[in-house]
Amino acid sequence: MSSPTPLFTIPIPKLDSHPGGTIT
Repeated sequence: MSSPTPLFTIPIPKLDSHPGGTIT
C-alpha cells in the first residue's frame, strides 16, 4: 500500500508511528 499511504497514516497512526507514511 504505497499509494494510499497518506490516507492510511491518518486513520491508522498506530501502524505508522512516524509521519513518513511507510506502511509495509
